[in-house]
Amino acid sequence: GGDSCAIAMNPYLCDFVETRHKKYGPVFKTEYFGEKFIFVSGIELVERVLTSEPQFTRAGWTESQAKLFGEEAITMAFGCQHTWHRKILERAMN
Repeated sequence: GGDSCAIAMNPYLCDFVETRHKKYGPVFKTEYFGEKFIFVSGIELVERVLTSEPQFTRAGWTESQAKLFGEEAITMAFGCQHTWHRKILERAMN
């Protein structure tokens, strides 16, 4: 739903964002694999969002991406867990 196909068919997310920015301005919303996103661009707007509304921001993968890649996939890991997975894969590749 939403812009899932437009994002998936575009090799670079920044191209998708740039196209939407030109059409809708520095703040626009989209839906990607069933998850709703609001894109904000510009130093002042981004700073305002990140400092005044922390409950609305998050880092990480969406639930849909976790289902797609698998919750234990290296692409889903952060911090120590990612480092641990990466070291195992590096040993296997060498």
